[in-house]
Amino acid sequence: MRDGGDVGFGAVRRDAVRPVGGDGRPLDFAHLDRMTFGSRDLQHEVLGMFLAQSQALLDRIRSAADADSGRRAAHTLKGSARGIGAFRVARLAEAVEMAERVPGDAAHLFGELTAAVEAVDRVIRQELGNRA
Repeated sequence: MRDGGDVGFGAVRRDAVRPVGGDGRPLDFAHLDRMTFGSRDLQHEVLGMFLAQSQALLDRIRSAADADSGRRAAHTLKGSARGIGAFRVARLAEAVEMAERVPGDAAHLFGELTAAVEAVDRVIRQELGNRA
């Protein structure tokens, strides 16, 4: 839904990670441990997949030619974020998804979503950089 604006869519020390809201952590590593049955290899695989797709999904939301495309990209990001324990990203992606149904401050929400994704991506890069 292009309208001419910027947004088309109307082994790390885990306790040292900069807070990003919610419970204060960009990622809920306990949730990630449960979802991956404690497998570090699987954790790194799913974190790598999220890292690879998160910016692409933000780009799809930003440049969506129509509301439905933007909603689908936000919905995909929401599910991916929930899967790894990035609950702030999931909440914001859901808000962006719903904002398309009731136009308003999608641009403001998209800015918050972008910042939250960038925070999660930083944590993931740190985690993947500290592979044992």
